Amino acid sequence: RKNQKEYHNGYYIALNNLLSLYLINMQLSKAAETKKELEELLIVKNNISFPRKEITENNTILFDFFANIKNSKDTCDAFKKLYDSTSKSADNVLIASNYAIFLMLNNEFALAEKVLLDKVPDTDKDLEGIYDTRVKINLAICRFLSNNDNRENSIKMLYSVDYNKQAPYYKPAYPAQNN
Repeated sequence: RKNQKEYHNGYYIALNNLLSLYLINMQLSKAAETKKELEELLIVKNNISFPRKEITENNTILFDFFANIKNSKDTCDAFKKLYDSTSKSADNVLIASNYAIFLMLNNEFALAEKVLLDKVPDTDKDLEGIYDTRVKINLAICRFLSNNDNRENSIKMLYSVDYNKQAPYYKPAYPAQNN
């Protein structure tokens, strides 16, 4: 019984990761198939408390936007609801970042900046090295798009992002600037 639960949890996580990869690569037909399989698993195995369901919801929200099921305003509203309901979740920084992107798409730059700035302290605990990068890049883009007088500082902020240098594929895209 325990092995069966572990199997279904592993399968659930694998489907979520696969859905994420298909979304990143904009393979929407494969994403749709994987999303359907994930939804079926949640229905058939509704007696299992699957981990990190907020990631499934995050992926579903993104899929609905990319597949033109929802517009940017509805997507923003969905992310706001998810963001508010996951304040104690480890994945809240990721969700906040996605929420801020959709705020920017809806010209709500001040709120997007606030959401991102609220998450900067949380990125100090970022063991994966991706959330800190995501928040800082999105913050720089937000400031660049919203503040025409200070775009140079936004560009400097992008240059200052410390990408995951431990990764074997790491190569700086731009030479370091001495400013």
